[in-house]
Amino acid sequence: MFPELPDVSVPTSERRHLANAANDASTNKLAIAAFLRAELRRARFCERSAIPAYTVVMHGRVTYRIDWGPESPPCKIVYPEEFSGANDEVSLFSPLGVALLGLHVGDRMPFFTPDHGFRLVTAVSAGPPDGPSRTAQ
Repeated sequence: MFPELPDVSVPTSERRHLANAANDASTNKLAIAAFLRAELRRARFCERSAIPAYTVVMHGRVTYRIDWGPESPPCKIVYPEEFSGANDEVSLFSPLGVALLGLHVGDRMPFFTPDHGFRLVTAVSAGPPDGPSRTAQ
């Protein structure tokens, strides 16, 4: 059984870019479109200054754990047009990218991948773009 869905916080300044990305995903009939739209509908949008420092944001550093596996190396969520395939990037157009967006450190979020089925990601640390990361206390 999966946990209740956690609250997600997203800076208002990202709202338009995220909405455009969701529209692009829908237009291109990408499987991720419905998940991204659902997460954006339930997100709490607020000014960047009101976003807790321990929140996963676009371009911010994050480490995570999938299921009960090891902690990931630091990476950042990037928009699909910025995704280069580098090991330190997670595309917003991936199930993992959508699941991580807006999570607070310590929160767990279920997501689905066609090759592995349902998974559970936990945000271990998070930091703002080009800032220090915060870990769970």
